[in-house]
Amino acid sequence: PFQFNVVETLLRTVRQQLPIAVEEPENYSARATMLWAASWALNSFCTSGYKTQAQLHALEQFSSTYDMTHGLALAIITPKWMTYLLNKDETVARDFARFGLNVMGIEALQNFIKDELHLPTTLSEMNITDEKFDELKVKACYGQDSLPRAYRPLSQEDCLNIYKMCL
Repeated sequence: PFQFNVVETLLRTVRQQLPIAVEEPENYSARATMLWAASWALNSFCTSGYKTQAQLHALEQFSSTYDMTHGLALAIITPKWMTYLLNKDETVARDFARFGLNVMGIEALQNFIKDELHLPTTLSEMNITDEKFDELKVKACYGQDSLPRAYRPLSQEDCLNIYKMCL
């Protein structure tokens, strides 16, 4: 529970400060807060004790294949991944409900990305097709059949389905 609370606080902070940093690039306080939140998100504290792979980062193969940043690729894939998991595995409902209650819901996340950050929410908006999806699903699973130690196991076929949702 402690780590979940810290992660939710980080996410709420990003939710609050990121639009300010985008709209006011010279706003030192907003940008410093974003950097501080990013350093906490990446310092391994939040995942300490968990024996799972970083599923979203494994799925995010777009930035290594197309001309986009890692953050933009995560913005496109995250709501689709959440929706896919929610439809595939009802055991995620409690975690996602907690995220919705304490941070924002999936639809609110999609709207935040599109309406407040003014980012594309689909690959189609970036003129990207499914041409390389078969290659990306193999990379996402590190050449294996699946990501068994992920938050929820995903097969290469699951990865492909999530990529298609991103179109």
